[in-house]
Amino acid sequence: MIHHLAEPDRWAAARSIAADAAGTGDSQRAYEVESLGAEGFIHLSTAAQLPLTFARYYAGRTDLVLLDVDDNHPLVARHLRWEPAASGELFPHLHARLTPDAVVRARPHWHPTPVPVQTRLQLPPGYDDGSSAYDPDVFGWADVEAELVDAHNYWVTSVRHDGRPHAMPVWGIWLGDAFGFSSSPRSVKARNLAARPACVVHLESGDRTVILDGLAGPLTGDRLDAFVASYGPKYGDYLEVGNPDHGLYAFTPSVGRSWLEPSFVTSASHWRFDAPVR
Repeated sequence: MIHHLAEPDRWAAARSIAADAAGTGDSQRAYEVESLGAEGFIHLSTAAQLPLTFARYYAGRTDLVLLDVDDNHPLVARHLRWEPAASGELFPHLHARLTPDAVVRARPHWHPTPVPVQTRLQLPPGYDDGSSAYDPDVFGWADVEAELVDAHNYWVTSVRHDGRPHAMPVWGIWLGDAFGFSSSPRSVKARNLAARPACVVHLESGDRTVILDGLAGPLTGDRLDAFVASYGPKYGDYLEVGNPDHGLYAFTPSVGRSWLEPSFVTSASHWRFDAPVR
């Protein structure tokens, strides 16, 4: 997977062009930028290069759209070249227009967030005889974050006043450093979180497992903007931000666990999120 930081107006126009071109065979016109005419290619970045690209050209911006591009897409693979920047570092350059079906996902209001610290999950005795080597790349942060972005349902477990747990699935948006979701302030989970903000958020799969522990609070500021921009296109349901029945929450993780079931011993990771709460 490679990435491109897009201006929101240009990406919105590209989506409109792609929709108009559907069925005409002209979707290749869908997305291009000035650099394609001036330099002959569209600038792209790896996940590791993205923070530097953002800092160098877009520092302070909160409105950009991050396009996740499938580098194995036939048209991308055919026109992709790895070429040196002024620093000598190789960057991916697409010497063609970007066809919309090569964009795996588009994340509005993207901004770089710290990658959590990954260590091996400490397993109880009997799970590992010591012969299996831990491989942090088997299910690394890019893979975990993709699961968080793409999930449809998320489970939120909160705690009642008497200590009993309460679990409920919700729709939501992974925002890079937090999980945004909506719940009626009169719901059990909302009342639990108002009194006891500590909770757990996890995905549905037990094969590609992601579990996060943290605190829930109000969803505001840039996070709210990103949530609103992503929620409607993802679910086809547009929330009324000012509606008192639509409570908006940001869950900020402190630690997490993840693993792949077929390679549990070698992939099980513990994550520590050190970023301060905004």
